[in-house]
Amino acid sequence: MGSIIALVVGLAAVLLAMVLPRRYGLAIALVVFVVLPRFIYAENSFIQGIPPFGWVVAVWLLRTLRNRAEDLKTRKQRNAMVAFLIVSLGWYVATLTWSINPLTSLGWIVPFILGVVMVAIGGRDADSLSTLRTVWLWTAGLMALYGIAEFLLESNPVYDYIRQLLSSPLVRTWSVYRVNASFGHPLYAALFYSMSAAFAFGWGIMQGKKWALVVAAVSGLATVLTVSRGGIAVLAVALVAISSIAIFRQTQLRLFGKVAISMGLIVAGVAVFQIPQLQERLFSAEALSSVAARQSLDTIIWAAAENSRFVGSGIGTSTAAAFQFNPEAFLIENAYYQLFISAGIAGVVLFALIIVVATLRALRQGDLAGLGLTLTFGIMVASFNGVESNPGILFLLGLALAHVYGARSVVTEAPETLGENTVSDPAPVEEPRRTPDDVSRAFVIPNYKTSAVKDS
Repeated sequence: MGSIIALVVGLAAVLLAMVLPRRYGLAIALVVFVVLPRFIYAENSFIQGIPPFGWVVAVWLLRTLRNRAEDLKTRKQRNAMVAFLIVSLGWYVATLTWSINPLTSLGWIVPFILGVVMVAIGGRDADSLSTLRTVWLWTAGLMALYGIAEFLLESNPVYDYIRQLLSSPLVRTWSVYRVNASFGHPLYAALFYSMSAAFAFGWGIMQGKKWALVVAAVSGLATVLTVSRGGIAVLAVALVAISSIAIFRQTQLRLFGKVAISMGLIVAGVAVFQIPQLQERLFSAEALSSVAARQSLDTIIWAAAENSRFVGSGIGTSTAAAFQFNPEAFLIENAYYQLFISAGIAGVVLFALIIVVATLRALRQGDLAGLGLTLTFGIMVASFNGVESNPGILFLLGLALAHVYGARSVVTEAPETLGENTVSDPAPVEEPRRTPDDVSRAFVIPNYKTSAVKDS
């Protein structure tokens, strides 16, 4: 039953990606990723290894091959990142030769190719990225509203029903109700919501669009309602980083206003952690046991990595590799620890560098939205075991890279201008009128015409 649902949705999405204008392809892949969680097709190892969103990405990439050339600087920088991704891929493929479970390793490599490498390659298509940004914001807003409704109902009306049809109920062992929306687990939901909130916040500041800031607010609330300590903390870090750059470097607000807003952010962050559900979760038995498990992992991780002479047991196999050193069966709730075991020192360093280099580029370009994406993904994956337990989430990394390194255009579309071509004959962006003391305009970047999202 689950495989049939996945095939129908996946093939329908592929058909849409073929018949609709090219610019919709990557956005369709994102929607498929969101609405079709892995638990639906968990019974089918083939579909797990080649997830439906990847089918759409492949079609979209083929259609972008004849796309017009981008500007030289952007092309060089993007090609450098693609080359680095291919080097990383080469190492991960090499681990197949000594992997303790080649099929598991292959099941990690294929999503990395489809969700990261191919998405980064297709990032030269500015129309696709413009449409992706708008669709991401709409999708995030709708899914956040769904998550809020789920929390109020204390049930997941759509996906709990699907789980009943598939005889695959979600076993909830948490002390409080935690939103999981379509993602099958609160931590996956927290990853998507926190990335979406940070992206929407940064994009709203860069574009001066209030509707994007509304999306950021509801996505941030949905993040809180997952009651994920890591998700809430990483979103707070991203919002503070984005706000600090916007306030102190890219506005004309006076010092008193900057300090006042900074203090407001700190107070808001402290207030979030006073929410009763989060306080109950923080001191619950499962939370304390999770903390204890993480404190016991150092010896296990080092022993497992040393057992493979620090070259890895084969990408994606950290759980199996650590089994003999982990009699308590602790979860390795850190993607970098997982990769240290399965891909060795080289593998984890390459993966971390992908994120670090992209973050530095976003900072250099003043790309607040890209900074939000890379920060939230890079930090959030250090708080749970998603990168190897569900390699499909690598697609979110690919989308972040596509945004940061992709072809640029002046993207000023409102929700109703979804998919308009903004590459040819770009219109100048008029700087909004402001006064230094106008706090309501404090987050509009001056001289946006030279910012990261416009490479003429």
